[in-house]
Amino acid sequence: MKNIKWIFVSSVLLFYACVKDKPIVQPSGTVNISGQHRVYITNEGNFMYSNASVTYYNPETKEVVSDIFKAQNSNYTLGDVCQSIIKVQNDFYLVVNNSGKIVVVSADDFKVKSSIQGFTSPRYILPVSFAKGYVSDLYANKIAIINFVTKQITGYIPLSGWTEEMCLYYNKAFVLNPYRNYCYVIDVLNDVVVDSVFVGKYASGVVLDKNDKLWILSSGDNSIGQKSSLHRINPVNLNIEKTFTFSVSESPHHLVIDANREFLLYINNSIYKMNIVDSTLPANAFISNQSNNFYSMAVSNYNNDIYVSDAMDYVQNSTIYRYSFSGQLIHTFKAGINASGFWIE
Repeated sequence: MKNIKWIFVSSVLLFYACVKDKPIVQPSGTVNISGQHRVYITNEGNFMYSNASVTYYNPETKEVVSDIFKAQNSNYTLGDVCQSIIKVQNDFYLVVNNSGKIVVVSADDFKVKSSIQGFTSPRYILPVSFAKGYVSDLYANKIAIINFVTKQITGYIPLSGWTEEMCLYYNKAFVLNPYRNYCYVIDVLNDVVVDSVFVGKYASGVVLDKNDKLWILSSGDNSIGQKSSLHRINPVNLNIEKTFTFSVSESPHHLVIDANREFLLYINNSIYKMNIVDSTLPANAFISNQSNNFYSMAVSNYNNDIYVSDAMDYVQNSTIYRYSFSGQLIHTFKAGINASGFWIE
């Protein structure tokens, strides 16, 4: 779940919630995945209900398939809390958090090819070479190493605490650790932790800009007087070059960057956009909250369209808003419950 401060609270609420939403589309048979561009949205579902799903969206025709995974794999249950999605070569890897597994499907037809078992509570995958990837974890106190060819866990990197989003810069993997206040640095050639940078509590997003600078957003912890912050870091010498501090009442999350790697966007109740050369945080919202519960966000890597999920009350199906990069609403459609992960191609 994206707003990491409230993951445990929302999970308890969802456990007792009544799931009543019907799918938007009930496909019969298999789905024809066509078009030059496609959007896949992972929906967490309700904690402990094993109702995670994947929504398919064609941005050219605006076709929506509510659960393409179920449509293509009628005898296979995705599992409990689908956290994230990533494409490696010609396969999609679906990280299913509370089921402790990664489900691998073909990018051609979204049919299951295999699954990787043995995780505690996996979160995100970072490819670090053609055959090797890292998997962060909520409870394992270690990073799992997976082989994309054999589809197996091949080893571990000890790392105490909750590991979250990751970013690769040359032979360094930068790993957020929300409870430990640090971003840890892993040497991907030797699979060892070699350094760390203090970024504050509840780090929830890391991106690399066009100048090869890392940006890390941390939600902070007001109970101990630690405000939310946005850091620009030199990944070569690990120096913090800039720090932007939010007010005590703010709790920003989910940092993303545009296709040209020039603009940062984040959710802070509303949505804010900031140029990487700006000297101050944006004073005004880019897309204002209209009684929405903005939960997650992604930017298309080919036309900069912005996709934002509204989790509603965490029980209903999410609403997805598609905006142009100038902030004009293009289309609104429904996804599954707690839409949080995007893959846009």
